[in-house]
Amino acid sequence: MISYEDETRKKAESIYRKREDACINSYCSTENLALSILAFPNFREELTKKLKAYERTNKNLFLEIKGEGKCTFSKNNETTNLNVNKSLIINISSDGNINIRINCTENITARFFYSFENLTKEIGMKSGKSIVFERESKHCWGEGFKDECKEKETSLALLALKISKELDDVDKALLWLKNNSRSYEAKAVLYYLSKDNETLNELLNSQAEEGFWLSNNSLETTAFVVFLLRNEEKARNAVLKAEEWLKSKELPTEQLAFVLSFAFPATEIEPILSIWPGLIKTKSKGSFNLILNNKNIDTIVNLTLLNSTTNLTLKKEMKTVKFQMPTIKTVDGKPILSKILISYRNSLDDKTYFYEVPVIIFTEKSNQSYVGEINITEELLNRSKIEEIVNESKRLENETVNINESIISSKFYFAENNISVNLTKDTETVKEIYLRNEFEKDLFNIEISKSSNLIGFVEIVPNYIERLKAKEARKVILHIKGFSLGKREGMIKATASYDSITIETSIPIEIEVKEGLKSCSEMNGVECSDGYYCDENLGSLKIASDTDMCCVPASACKKVKTKSLGIAIIAFLIAILLILLIFIKRKSKREMKDYLKEISEKYRTRTF
Repeated sequence: MISYEDETRKKAESIYRKREDACINSYCSTENLALSILAFPNFREELTKKLKAYERTNKNLFLEIKGEGKCTFSKNNETTNLNVNKSLIINISSDGNINIRINCTENITARFFYSFENLTKEIGMKSGKSIVFERESKHCWGEGFKDECKEKETSLALLALKISKELDDVDKALLWLKNNSRSYEAKAVLYYLSKDNETLNELLNSQAEEGFWLSNNSLETTAFVVFLLRNEEKARNAVLKAEEWLKSKELPTEQLAFVLSFAFPATEIEPILSIWPGLIKTKSKGSFNLILNNKNIDTIVNLTLLNSTTNLTLKKEMKTVKFQMPTIKTVDGKPILSKILISYRNSLDDKTYFYEVPVIIFTEKSNQSYVGEINITEELLNRSKIEEIVNESKRLENETVNINESIISSKFYFAENNISVNLTKDTETVKEIYLRNEFEKDLFNIEISKSSNLIGFVEIVPNYIERLKAKEARKVILHIKGFSLGKREGMIKATASYDSITIETSIPIEIEVKEGLKSCSEMNGVECSDGYYCDENLGSLKIASDTDMCCVPASACKKVKTKSLGIAIIAFLIAILLILLIFIKRKSKREMKDYLKEISEKYRTRTF
């Protein structure tokens, strides 16, 4: 957030103070800690204390010895005798490198860790009668508390401490940065602190012809470099070129705030410092208020919405402009996406500046489209009436249909309804989803992210799309890893810039990670098939990774018993019957009659 108005800044500081995730209240990354120092001057004393503790030096370093016995403890060749009874904690902090040697009569365990307020980071544990521990003190910063050093975090930390006038040991810090700076941000900080002409020349020679410094995020890199080179006469032309490039970009709110914070000082912010609200939802025959607050010289402001235009004089004052909407009809009854065009001339530099406030207008369905004329009125505003206007605007907005359901979800969305993934532990899989733009216009600066509980489980490629054309669908690949058992639910979210509006959509994802199947032998079983069966009284069939017929335990797998004798008898009788039929065919009917009579008599008189 950018504001040069004391009251607005105080409100922002109050909100920041109350947030549980604010760096002043909880643990946060080095980057967020440094940016908070730059953004909130009133909190700098508390925040810089934390930032200094994050530095990868040997300050706030402790040793815990566990065991029983007598020990000789040596720190950088200074020796002390110790009696250890169960546990002993020693502060071994140092401004420089550390060499620790411990010799004891019995085996002990030594744990080395950093500790500051509620932050703890263990860095080593050793056991035995003789223990040696060495730790180099580096004047640099990593991603978090006492992490291994990185140039981005070190650059931001040094800048924050310099602006807070809390930078100590600048020569040591600059030495590390000089040896490790690869990015333009790091080189800019190096020049800002050292005024090294070689570094400045490298920066100027690296600027693209269009005015930017190329990186994974050229917008923020360019704004950051401009901030650090602004007061350098040798870099004047480079700064002007970079400013023009930044002004030509259409930016979402978050990036716009970053660029304004670093690239443009307060003296270059135009006369109108605040326009409220930044997005308007209204309807046919409805109304809304636009608040303009001028903190500078008198100016004439032109406002245009649809087919209606008005001019008003804005002195160093606050005004509310009321828009009374006419009857607005469309054939399909769909909302209209429009914008209030605001322009004014700044007499300080004789330039015309422009703002656009997006407006969503819910229309009436009719056989014929119709737009009446908007009635626009203005009124001076004092602070006691602001809350009244804000509450009235919220009430009127709630009477309209929810924008996310009525427009965005039908125009900017993931083609799939949801994502469901099942995988076994320590395996990976890939899912493809498609992000669609059904608007008639292109979308810009699309960022695709995941909810925090999916960190480590899902990687998104790509996670940034510079431009998604109208009616285009773009494939997004999700690399999903199953490194932790259980079910995890979250969201994949996409945000985009549409006519200066930040719009978003999301898709739910559910990941279930199960224990992987063991092989049959690992289950103490055996594959039981092809003439064998698993005796249910002794075991059971289970599904294994290598067979669906795993009998556990292996001893329960039995061979099927065949009825060989019965089969042989049946076969013999069939053979006899066949012979008899052949024999019958060869005899005459009379002979056959006499023969059968003879056979019958023989079997009648036979005894068994």
